[in-house]
Amino acid sequence: MNILGIHAIGHDTGAAIVTDRSGSLEVVSMTEARLTRINHASTYPLLSIQYCLDALQLSLEDIHQVCADDLWMRRRRMAGGGQFMGWEAKASWSASERAFFDYLQEFGRLVEGAARIEPTFVHHMDAHAASSYYMSPFDEAAVLCMDAGSAIYRAQGLALSVIDRMGYTGDLVHNAETIDREFGLLNEHGVVLNTAYMYDAVTEQLGYTPFEAGKTMALAAYGSATEHAPSRFSKERFIDFLIFHGAAIARMNDEIPRADPSIFEDPRSDAAAPWIALAADAQRALEEDVLHLASLAKEKTGARNLCLAGGTALSCVANRRLIDEGIFDEVFVVPAASDEGIALGCALRGYYQSGGRARRRSGDPYLGRDPDPTEAPVLLSQLGVNFREASFSEVAGLLADGQIVARVAGPSEWGPRALGARSILASPQRSEMRDFLNAEVKHREAFRPFGPSCLADHAQDYFDLPAETPYMVVAAQASGPHAWDIPAAVHVDGSSRPQTVRADQNPGYHALIAAFGELTGCNVLVNTSFNDSGEPICEDYLDAMKTFSSTSIDHLFLDDRWLVSADQKSERLFHRVGRLQAERIERSYARAVRTLCHEEQAASVLEGIERLRALQGTL
Repeated sequence: MNILGIHAIGHDTGAAIVTDRSGSLEVVSMTEARLTRINHASTYPLLSIQYCLDALQLSLEDIHQVCADDLWMRRRRMAGGGQFMGWEAKASWSASERAFFDYLQEFGRLVEGAARIEPTFVHHMDAHAASSYYMSPFDEAAVLCMDAGSAIYRAQGLALSVIDRMGYTGDLVHNAETIDREFGLLNEHGVVLNTAYMYDAVTEQLGYTPFEAGKTMALAAYGSATEHAPSRFSKERFIDFLIFHGAAIARMNDEIPRADPSIFEDPRSDAAAPWIALAADAQRALEEDVLHLASLAKEKTGARNLCLAGGTALSCVANRRLIDEGIFDEVFVVPAASDEGIALGCALRGYYQSGGRARRRSGDPYLGRDPDPTEAPVLLSQLGVNFREASFSEVAGLLADGQIVARVAGPSEWGPRALGARSILASPQRSEMRDFLNAEVKHREAFRPFGPSCLADHAQDYFDLPAETPYMVVAAQASGPHAWDIPAAVHVDGSSRPQTVRADQNPGYHALIAAFGELTGCNVLVNTSFNDSGEPICEDYLDAMKTFSSTSIDHLFLDDRWLVSADQKSERLFHRVGRLQAERIERSYARAVRTLCHEEQAASVLEGIERLRALQGTL
C-alpha cells in the first residue's frame, strides 16, 4: 500500500507517504515551510506532496489512499456557516482570511479530484498519537498527546484506541465513551481547558508569539518558582483529564501587563523580575499538568511504556521531570511532536486501519529525501563559488580553532530540531561562543541556550542522563568529570538539551564529533538548527547557500566532502542565490500544479497561489 498523509489546515502544513512496497515500511515526510521558505507555513502542501512523491519515485496515480487531518473536513463544513472553536465561521473572518481558506479548500478539491480518491479524515489528536506510537520501539504503550487538545490512548500491537480525548471541535471522549459532540476547547462558560493554551497565553504575556514558547522555557530557568512558592495556577484545576486554566489566565491578564521583550536583554534585572517569575510559574504548572495526565494514562491503560506527542512534548524540561518520576518504565518522545508530525501521523493511522502490518522500528529521524550527491558541486560551480574536498579531521580542526561550520548531509530531519543533518556546529569549550552564535549567526535573544550533540558512549562524562536521547527532547543537568568543559552548551541553571549520537544513527555526524574529540579530548559539539531568525530550517543546498551568505558562519560542509569558506561571501552572491531560490520555488509550484491538479485549472490555481503567498504573512 502507498498511503499519502496531508496536513492542510493550520500552521506547519505538510505531507508524508508511507509504503510497504518493499516488504518493510518506507517513510518520507516534509513540511511545506522548508520548501516555500515561509516559516510555519499555512499554505496547502502542494510542494510537500510533490516532494514526497519524487522521493519515493511515485506519481499521484500510485497512491491507494489519501488521509488528511480532519480539520480539513471541518473547515469545509464551516463554509456553510456554523461554529468552529467557539466563534462564528465566515461571518467573523476578515476578507484576507476568507480568501485564504477559500483557496485552500479549492486546492484540496483539485488535488483530491486528480487523485480520484475521496480522503479519509483523521482526528488531529489521533494523528499525533499515531505519529508517536507507530514510530516508537514499543509493542504496547499508553500514548499521551497535549497541544490545543488533550488525549490519552491505549496502544497494543497495531491497534490504537482512544481512552480520553478533547479539542479540535471533535467528540469529547471520556473513558472510551463519546459524551459530547463538537466540544472544542471551551465549555459553555468560555473556560479554557487546555495546558498548551495556558502556556501560549503566558508566552504572549511575555511579548512573544505562541510559536516562541521555547523562549518562555528558557526564561523560566532564570526564575525561582519552587514547590513551596505560591502559584497563580490552582491545584483544583484538574477534573479527571480536563484541566481548567481559564481563571488563572484571566487573573494574569488583570495583574500583569504584556511585556516589552527588550526587558529580557538582562533577565536578572528587577524590571524583568515579574515576567521571569510568571514564566517559572507557568513552567512548573505545565510540568504538573504533564505528570497529572501521565499518571492518569498509567492508571487507565496499565501500560509499562509511554509515548508523547503534541507541541507540549517539545518541553524538554517537562519530559525529563516525567522520566525522573518513574511512572513508566520507558518514555518515547517523537521528534516531530509539533504539527510537523501530523501529516505522517495521518498516513500511519490510515495505513494500519487499512490492514497494514509492517512497522518501522529503526528510530531514524531523517525522513527527508536522500539528495543526489552530484547536486552540490553542480550548484557551486554554477554560482562560481570555489570549493574543495575536506576530511572530517580537517573540519574538526576548524571547529577546534573556534570557527563555525554548517553541515548539510543526507536526508533532512523530521521535526523542528536539527539533529546534525541540517545543523550549525561550533566548539562548546569557549564560553563566549553562545553569545556570538546568538548575536551574529542566529540573530536572536542573548538569553537563549544551545543544545549539544555528544557521542552516545561518552554522554555520562558530561550529562546526567537516564538513557540515550537521540532526538534532543529531554533535558539533563551538566554532570560528570567533563561537565564544565562545555560552557557554551550549558544554560544558566546548569541544564542542557543533549542529543546522543551513534554511528548507526548518522555515520557522518558521528565521525565528525569523534574527530573533534580526538583533537580536543571533548566529544561534544554545540548544535543548532541551520537557519537564521524567522527562517525555516534549510532543506537543500540552495537554502544552505542563502543562509550561509547572510550570517557569520565560517564554513559550509556539504555531503561530508565539499568545503566552502566564508571569504567568498558577497552581497552579489547573496542576491544571486536569493533569485535562484525564488525561481526554484516558482518552478516547483508550476510543476506541482501541472502534476497534481486538473490541467484546465492550472492558470487559476497559480494565480491563487500568488495571492495565498501574499496573504501568508498577514494571518
